[in-house]
Amino acid sequence: MTAWFRDTLRTSFKDEMAFRKDLTSQLRRRETDLEAKKGRLLDLFLAGDVPKEDYQKKSDELRIEIEGVRRQMAEDIQVHQDYSELAVKVFDLTQKAAETWLGSCNSVRRELLEIMFTNRDADELSLRMTWRCPFSEVAKTAILGDGVADRT
Repeated sequence: MTAWFRDTLRTSFKDEMAFRKDLTSQLRRRETDLEAKKGRLLDLFLAGDVPKEDYQKKSDELRIEIEGVRRQMAEDIQVHQDYSELAVKVFDLTQKAAETWLGSCNSVRRELLEIMFTNRDADELSLRMTWRCPFSEVAKTAILGDGVADRT
């Protein structure tokens, strides 16, 4: 069952990966275009067709825009990696939560509760907890022995 879910998780990232690949391609094209503009501007300046002040101003604008595109590419790569790793970590946590709970001290148990629940409230008779979003679906689904999901 775990292998099936991991495969499904990987498959679900294919659309995300296609989107990221297209975005990266667009950003690289934009970076190349800006670098070419910067080169043409330098050629015009060296040929004497553009005054120094205009060259400096436009060169600074292009440099800032190129830095912005490069920063956006770096951020996109980091977001994609973090997103993929987080999904796998959430899944692994759901699979190991019970054994982690049983084999842990109170501080680790408290941390596990903070990760899995947004609100915890207790009175004399009951304990009320609200699941965090990724865990609410896991909590709603009880997996039967034959691998069939039963919504409760």
